[in-house]
Parts: sequence; C-alpha cells; structure tokens
Amino acid sequence: MRRFAWLSGAVGALMVISTLVMRVWGGVTGGPWMGLGFVGAALLIAYLWMDRESVGETASSRSARYSSGAALLVLVALGVTVALNVIAQRYDARWDLTASGRHTLAPQSIQVARELTAPVTVIGFFGAASPEGADFEILAEGYALASSQITVELLDPNRDVMAAQRYGIDRLGTVILARGDDVERLEEDQIDEEALTNALVRLTSGVTRTVCFTTGHEERRVDDEDLLGLAAVTFKLTQQGTVVKPIQVLRDGGVPADCDTVVVADPQVEPVPQERELLAAWVRDGGSLFVMLDPVHAPAFAADLARYGISVADDVVVEDNPTYQIAGSDPTFIILDRTSLSTHPLVGDMDALVVLRAVRSVGATEPIEGIAVAELAHTSEAAWGETDYMSGALPQPDPGERIGPVPVMAVAEIEDPSALVIGETGWGGGEPSLLPTPEGGTEAPAVEVPVSPGQPGGRVLVVGDSDFAANQLVTNGTNQDLFLNGLAWLLGDEDSVTIRPNEAGRGTLEVTEEQSILLVLVSLVLVPGLAILGGIGTAVRRRRL
Repeated sequence: MRRFAWLSGAVGALMVISTLVMRVWGGVTGGPWMGLGFVGAALLIAYLWMDRESVGETASSRSARYSSGAALLVLVALGVTVALNVIAQRYDARWDLTASGRHTLAPQSIQVARELTAPVTVIGFFGAASPEGADFEILAEGYALASSQITVELLDPNRDVMAAQRYGIDRLGTVILARGDDVERLEEDQIDEEALTNALVRLTSGVTRTVCFTTGHEERRVDDEDLLGLAAVTFKLTQQGTVVKPIQVLRDGGVPADCDTVVVADPQVEPVPQERELLAAWVRDGGSLFVMLDPVHAPAFAADLARYGISVADDVVVEDNPTYQIAGSDPTFIILDRTSLSTHPLVGDMDALVVLRAVRSVGATEPIEGIAVAELAHTSEAAWGETDYMSGALPQPDPGERIGPVPVMAVAEIEDPSALVIGETGWGGGEPSLLPTPEGGTEAPAVEVPVSPGQPGGRVLVVGDSDFAANQLVTNGTNQDLFLNGLAWLLGDEDSVTIRPNEAGRGTLEVTEEQSILLVLVSLVLVPGLAILGGIGTAVRRRRL
C-alpha cells in the first residue's frame, strides 16, 4: 500500500489546486467543488501518513532545506502579489505612458462622465480574446475611472445569449449604453472616444437641441458633401443628438419656435430687409445667431450686423507673417494659434491651430449701451485688411486700411433688449399685391414678430469666414472645435465648451534592418540562452554539494 501512496498524494494535490482555482478565479464558494477540495485534502493527509518515513527523510535532507528556503520566498512573493492585487482592486488607478496619449480621455469626455447623476452600464459584445474587445475595455474603463456611475461589462454574445437577445445583438463589436430603460447603441465602425462621449450625452441629457440653418439665399447646405458643403459638421451634430433643420425665415414668418439657435452660413444673395428685422427680433427676445460671412457676399446684411455692435468690413485680410501662413498658399490662408485667441468661454483652452481661408475683418463698433461685444481672434501685427481686392494688383497696405492685429471674429451679448431697435417687418403700403386687404386696398398684411424662447437678450457670433466649417477644412486643426464651441456658447452650454475628443495616433517604433536583426538575436537567442545556461550551471553546482 505504501508503494502506491504517491498516487493518493498526486490526486489529492490536483483536487485541492482545482478547488483553489475555482475559488479564486471562478468565484465558486460552495457546492461540489468545495467537497472535492475536502476529499483532496484528506487524500493528501493520507499520503503523508502512509509514506511518513520517506517524507521525513526527504524533509531532513540538505536539498530539502534549500528547497524550503526557496518555497518560503515563493510564498512571500505570492503574499505580496495578493496584497498588491487587493490594493489595486480597492484603489484603481492607471497611467498613460504612450507618447500620443491614446489612453487619456479628452477633458470633455471626463466632464461628461463626472456630471452623470444616474448609473449607466456600458456593455461591449465582443468575441472571446478579441483585440477589439481589449481596446474597447481600455477606453471604457477610462470613463469608469472618471465616474462611479459608470459600469463596464465585456460579454461574449455566443456565451451570454440572454443578454445578447435582450439588446438584439446580431453582430460582434456592438456596444450598448443602458440607463434604466433608455438605450444607446454603437456598432463596431462607430466605436471611438468621440462616439462614446456623444452617446453618453444623448443618453443622459434628456434635451434635444435644434440648430436651424437659413436657406433661400444660396447659403452653404447642410446636406452638401462637396468640398464647400456642411455635411461634415452636420454629421457631428447629429452624432451628438442635435437636430439640424433648414428654415426660411421670411416664408415661416420668423424663426420657428423649435429652433434653439440660427446659423446663417454665408448667404450669396442678400436677405431682404424684413428677414433682417425678423432675425433681430429673434435675438432681442432671447434667441441666438451664428453668422459666417465671406468677403464680398451680402454687403447689406454685413452692414446690418452693426446693430449688434459688430462691424463687418468690406475687405480681405492678408497675413504677411510667414508664421501664420500655410506654406505654399497665398497670404489669404490664415492660421490662428493660442496667442491669436482672446480670453473668452467660447474658445476655452483651445491650443491647436485654426485654419481660415479668405477672411474679412470682424470687430467691434463704437460701444452700444446695453450690448457687450468682445473680439475673439486677431491676426498678427503684419496683417492688414485689403480693400482693393478686386483690382488684381499685388496686395499691400494702403492708407485707411485696417492694420494688424486685425480681428476676424466677434461675439455680442444683448444685456438690454431695448438696445436693439426693430424696424418694419411687413412690406409696407403701396407695394403691389394680388390679394386685396379687407378694406379693398392693395396693402399686404404685416408679418408679426414672434416671441422667441429663452430669456430676453440673446447672443450673436460673427466669423468673417465660412470655409473653416466647410467639409474641406473642418477637420484641420481645431476648426471643428471652434464651430461646435460656438454653437455651445450660443445655446448657453458654456460647461460643454472644450476640446472635443480626437482619435490619438498609435505609437510606432521604426527600426533599421540591422536593428531588427539585433533585436531578434537579443530577444530570441541571447536572453533565453542566458536563462538556460544559468539553469544548467545551478543544476551542476547542486550536484557537487
């Protein structure tokens, strides 16, 4: 019987180890596995009793004394590892050591996560050991670290069938954000930081914003995917849960009540005077207005912006400082950096470049009581506003032209609604009409000025360029941030004015052919070889003891 005692010990050890594995990694605390552990322990004790003489001899040998010291060190190392694991579980933290900061969330993402007031579960459905799932988990855990309201789960739809059926998962790489009964869904080709942050905003805001773009004057179209269209910013807005709506102010008799802000994107044709008055009434009654106006276009509308304390000149800004020019382009391509921007909530902490093309100067008029105006961005001192831009002559600063720094964008806040004087919004008497008035005359009825939502006294943002928001340039520098920040400020959402998350590049290591060969030799030959030689040397030395 003593001859087969080792078999009892081996089986018992295997059963005890299996029970410990299920307890630590599988979370099993009872049932058959615990019974298996007790049986294994009994078999181990039986082995020690049946083969006690051999065990005693082995324990008193010199090799056993050396081995016991090594075993003690292993146990100490295991204890330290367990303690560190417990500490890490209770006090979770991580550091992003990548050069590109690809595992660091943008300020807006952290802000959105911290402002959550109700629990949100972020569930990623990926295959087992999926690299995409690992990348998603790293990204989502960043949100969980920023807010205790966020819980992250990584599930395999082939194993977690009930959860997959509940959310209608029909493909791998789907992410679900759940807040009670409200659910946001992201597909594999949409999963990045920006999409995840926007999904959180849509899920938790409970408010749908509507941004209205004027039409009827050959403005830039929100559905135009050509270089000069606005389809790219429209897509970003819809990702954030914002409704984009084209409107015609004159046809609608004013700005529709469901509009939260109005964008006038470079009209090629002049808005009629009645439209200008309806827009002014909208601002007076608490609405907000975002005007992008290129040089030459709509001069009467540009002049009318003076009522808001903003001066839009009939010029083209020329930048003569190479530092603020785009290499290989003419001097009407202008770059703005952090030093070009004023201190204002709209620009926040934007520190990347803004790229403008063919800009007109936009600044403040003489102060108007009841209207606060601020110039947001200026060119360098070497720039000027060229007024003789149609002659074809080489541009150079002339007397009377605005010399740098030249302002190119400005904002106005209507503190006193009475500071805005609204003129006639109807067509007036004597105009031809096919419909007689009730008295039999030909005067058309006046258009009523609607009362707009919001607090009395609105906001106005004017930029002397619309190319920066067009499909061709909007992805350059922080152009997209400038456009979205402008809308956020106009809507009164100053807290959301910050740098939008951008996809960080993955760090790369470039090596020459000789360096790659050296790397292979060191990692696959030298290091393993030293380990093998060390093991052989240790074995030989122990045999000589």
